[in-house]
Amino acid sequence: MIVSNSSPLIVFSKINRLSLLEEMFGEVYIPKAVFDEVTRGRKGAEIVKNKWIKIKEIKDKDFAEYLSKMIGKGEAEAIILAKEHKSKLLIDDAEGRKHAELLNLEFMGCLGLLKLAKKRGLIKSVGEIIKELKNESFYIDEGLITALLESVGEI
Repeated sequence: MIVSNSSPLIVFSKINRLSLLEEMFGEVYIPKAVFDEVTRGRKGAEIVKNKWIKIKEIKDKDFAEYLSKMIGKGEAEAIILAKEHKSKLLIDDAEGRKHAELLNLEFMGCLGLLKLAKKRGLIKSVGEIIKELKNESFYIDEGLITALLESVGEI
C-alpha cells in the first residue's frame, strides 16, 4: 500500500504521466484532505476519476488537527494515513517529510519515484521527465537533479 500527498498526483497529471503511479503501485490511497486539495483544480476532478486512486478516512482526527497547525492539512492527513496503515508515503513537501521522518515513515518524493520507475524499466529517461516537470514550474534543486541523473546512469 502507498499513500500519496497531493503534489505527486497533480505534478504527474500535468505532464500526462499519472498512469506511472498505477503501473508502479497498482493502487494509491489518499485521505479526504488530499482529495479536497486535488479536486480544487480543473484537472483535479480527472485525477480522482481513476479507480485505482482510493480515498481512505483517517482515524486519528485529533492528531490531524494538531499536525495541520504545522504543515498543510493534506500533508498531515497523508502522514497519518500512512502511519495508520504502516505504508509508504509519496510526499515532496520538505516540512511534511520532516514530520514523516519523525514518525519513522518510509517516504519518497517525485524524484525517488522516477528513480524507482527507471530501475523497474517503466521509463527510459529520468532526465526527459525532469525537463517535463520543470516546464510545469515544478522546482527541483539542480544538485538533486545531477545526483539523481548520475545514480541512474544518465550522466
